Parts: sequence; C-alpha cells; structure tokens
Amino acid sequence: MYSIKKGNKLCTLAILFVVFWGVILLIPQSVMAETELVIRISDPDKPEGINNPDKPEGGVTSEGNTINTVLSQPVVSYGENRELGTLRISGKPGIAVPLSPGQKIMISLPKGTAYMQIPRAETYKNYVEWPETINGKKNQIKDGNGQSGIKFLGASPSSLTLEVGNIDRSGEIMIIDIVFNQEGYSKVRVASFTEFAADYSRDTEDKVSRLQFFSLLNGVTMPFPSSPLHVIRSEPSIDEKFSDTGDMNPADKYKIVSLVNAGFINGYEGGYFKADQYITRAEAVSVLGMIFSTKGEQAMFNDQIPAWAQAGINSAYAANIVNGYPDGSFRPEKQLTKQEAVYLLQQCLETYSYQRVVRE
Repeated sequence: MYSIKKGNKLCTLAILFVVFWGVILLIPQSVMAETELVIRISDPDKPEGINNPDKPEGGVTSEGNTINTVLSQPVVSYGENRELGTLRISGKPGIAVPLSPGQKIMISLPKGTAYMQIPRAETYKNYVEWPETINGKKNQIKDGNGQSGIKFLGASPSSLTLEVGNIDRSGEIMIIDIVFNQEGYSKVRVASFTEFAADYSRDTEDKVSRLQFFSLLNGVTMPFPSSPLHVIRSEPSIDEKFSDTGDMNPADKYKIVSLVNAGFINGYEGGYFKADQYITRAEAVSVLGMIFSTKGEQAMFNDQIPAWAQAGINSAYAANIVNGYPDGSFRPEKQLTKQEAVYLLQQCLETYSYQRVVRE
C-alpha cells in the first residue's frame, strides 16, 4: 500500500496502472484512498481511450497480451528521491510471444511527480530492466543481434518512451520491469499538489485564490533541496508586512512565510495581502519567474504585459514554465484556473529534473 505523510495526517494512496495492452486496476481492497497515484503505461501510437471518461486518466479497452504486477509498495512521502516501487510487465499464460519487436511502451507519471533526472539513452537502464532469467526461465526480452532487448526512444521529466528491441523466441517467459529505485535517476520527486492534481486538471472553470496558489507553490519548493528557494526558518513576519492577515489561520501563514520573507510576495498598495482574491496569470507567473530565474529570450506575446510583471514572466518563459495561448496571447489579467495552476506547478517541478548533478 502506498501512503503519503502530510504533517500529522496520514493520507493513503492506492495506485492504478493503466496498461496499453490491457487495463489493470490494482487497488488494495482494504484501502480507503484519499489520493490515487496513477501511473499510465500506453502505446504512444495508439491514442484511443485517452479521453475515455470511464477510464482513469484514459486507457485502452482491448484485452491485450500482458499483465502487470507490483513487486514492491514502499511508503511514499513528499520530497526528493522517493521510491515508487517496481512494476513488472509479463506475458499472459498461453501466449507464445506476447510482444513483438517495434512495440512501443510509454510510461507516464502522475502530475505532482517527476523523475529525479530525465532519462537519456545513456541512463535509461536505471529506469527499466529486463532480467536474463526469472526462476530459472529464460526471458524472451534479451540483448542480441546487435541491439538491446529494450530500446530508448525519448523522455521528459515525467515520461519515458521505450521500444521492444530484440526478442529471443526460445525464451520461456517475457518480463519487463519498470523501476523507480535508482537514486538521482528513476526515483521521483513528489509534491503535495499531487493530492489535487487529477481533479484540478479537469477543472477549466474554477479559479484559484492567492492563498491557495502560494500554498501550493510552497509545496513545489520547500520539500526539495534542489529548490532555488531556501528555507527561511524565522518566525512569520506576515502580520507586520500585511494589514489584513491577522485572522489568517496560523497553518496557512506557515505555508507562505518563506515566500513572503524571501520577498516574492509583496501584496498590494496599503499593505494588503488579499488572501481570498483570485490570482491573475500575471501575478502567478511573475512570482514563478522570480523563483525559477532563468535568463533567455524575451517572451513575445501579442498583448500588453504590465511593466511590474514583465521580468518575471520573461524568466518563466525562458524556463519553459509558461508558453501562453495558441493565439499568441498571455492574458495577464485573466484569473488563473485550477487546470492552469496544476500545469504551471508541474512545469516548475519538472525544472528540477533537468539538473545533471545527483544530489544526496
């Protein structure tokens, strides 16, 4: 059983594996899950089922030739180098050769998680394994004929695309292990917004308040040593800076104190924080750009960006955190939706995976 520790509260996680050659829902019967981590395994050449509302995160409906088994289920908490266990993909009994050379496999992590480092051709064997034998039986997935049993095709901080390479038909079984156990590589970062990510990603209407957004942003920075925002352990000085936070819940103050003390949240004229006011795209993205500062080409949007937000938005654009809308606009005064908030937070989380230094 997977679980995430959140403060003094233990939130249980079930885990769902959606597999391209069949749909397997692995949910322990005894689990009353508040949150579900969904790891999706699909064929990138067969997009059917992606928008199927009856399947979690999409999923094909064909019977398929394989099954999967979770070999380990460690406890998962927020932070870096978290191990999600191992998923074993194996052929169904009675099928001689379940997969053929050229079959593609795409592993997609849920929002709120990202690999410690983006898989590359030189490192992908830290993310997938194909043992030579299992219980004395030869694996059909085998290096040979000048190629690997499993080939690397491409990756992002939250996905890995593989291809079945060489097949040894004399093998008795077919085994592919998707692993999340290599420190600095296939282990993952887990951010607290993963609790809300699935629901938020579908919500294109509801807006996000300033307090909500900054609290979620805190969870993308504070648990991670690689964050550019260093933990500031001083007592909250929020009430000295803002005139309208006296009645704010102490727990909410604690969530944003580091952002305030680091100077990323300055509030409004007159010393107002306006916790319940919906945050605009300009307000949110400019703060992200200040935290994840990157020099690069100036963002070119076809609408006017406020002068106070320009530098931060440029930096967020250079860091590939925001790209604007298809029509070339940024829409700075548009209030941020829940769907947009999750997208931006995920982009921030994924910036850490581009680092080549393996941290302890």
